[in-house]
Amino acid sequence: MILPFSERKKAFWNLQANLGCIDDVLNEPDLEHFEQDLIHVVYPKLRKYGLLLPKLVPLPHGEHGGMSRRKWRWHYETYLKALRRQIRTSKFNFDTWNADVKRNDGTNVL
Repeated sequence: MILPFSERKKAFWNLQANLGCIDDVLNEPDLEHFEQDLIHVVYPKLRKYGLLLPKLVPLPHGEHGGMSRRKWRWHYETYLKALRRQIRTSKFNFDTWNADVKRNDGTNVL
């Protein structure tokens, strides 16, 4: 018997399967590698399932528009940690997540 699973449920399972990638990037100590992992690994995998994420701005060198390198990393870590926590506790909701990203990131959502 084949059970019909919704696309949302399949996408959630795929997000669960990508928790390892999220953990890897969060554990990356080098800031440049963290940035590259976001750009080339984590963001493409998560966006593939319709998930909105904050716009990636280039890593600042020194002070860039008032954002320090530490604050830059903190910004992206905060989103990834919140996503990871919601997936692990099975409280993740696509619509709520996407609405929150739009609200918090404003016009910077891709």
